[in-house]
Amino acid sequence: MRMLLVLALIVLASSASQASPIHDAAQKGDVTAIQAALDGGADVNEKDGSSTPLFLAIRGGHTEAVMLLLSAKADPDQAAGFGFPLTIAITMARADIVELLLKAGANPNIAKQSSTALHIAADQGCLECVVLLANAGADVNARTSERATALHLAKRNGHNAIVDYLKQHGVHGVEIASIEPLLPAASLEHGKASFAKLCSPCHQTDPQLRPLHGPILWNVVGRKRGAITGYKYSVAMKEAGGIWDLMSIGTFIADPAGTMPGTQMAFAGLDSDQERADVVLYLRSLSDDPVPLH
Repeated sequence: MRMLLVLALIVLASSASQASPIHDAAQKGDVTAIQAALDGGADVNEKDGSSTPLFLAIRGGHTEAVMLLLSAKADPDQAAGFGFPLTIAITMARADIVELLLKAGANPNIAKQSSTALHIAADQGCLECVVLLANAGADVNARTSERATALHLAKRNGHNAIVDYLKQHGVHGVEIASIEPLLPAASLEHGKASFAKLCSPCHQTDPQLRPLHGPILWNVVGRKRGAITGYKYSVAMKEAGGIWDLMSIGTFIADPAGTMPGTQMAFAGLDSDQERADVVLYLRSLSDDPVPLH
């Protein structure tokens, strides 16, 4: 996400090379020239290529220019290239400009490709931005298309102050139905097929093979969390502790980011309770001495 935003800024910077007077003034932060352009009838929301005057002022960090443009009714939610004023300000860690935009009516839940302003602030580590957005009504439990929450992104990147803040300001846990009633009739064959389709790109099952992106899952049922020597586990996994039993695996694979915020497991989760039971039954079979079902 961070790299895409940086690239977006570079592309947008090149688009302003042939700027109109108001765009040129906004880029320089020249409030006198901006006012002159407005007095001369310039459209405060006009785009020059993919750039608006407001975008250029934000990108340049020109607070007074931003204030002037917003007072002249610049649209605080107008997209500029690959982002919105809020997301641009957050990427630059300019909480002062974020505050100005929110006071001007910017939508605290504005999203680009399912990532809200709060997701970006949590991912970037801008605590002040997170606080401003939450106070303005941002949904602290919003999910991206990959089911990531702001809490998950902050935890994954080690932004512990943001993690603590979100936990104290409306973040709630997720409720996952137990697979216990479904295990007796679960299908080992279906579980193996689902595993091959969804899990095998990241996980090996043969202990003699080299690990892929995730740890080897032979003997995973009954194993301590984060126990494989030499594998680099997430902080979230290390802190979780405990043992991978049938139920905890069934819960985790339903919603990894929701049940263990900060996990490095890049998998959105399984919606089907029966499919989760089938996969867990298959994982149970990956052992010389499978644990009992009850």
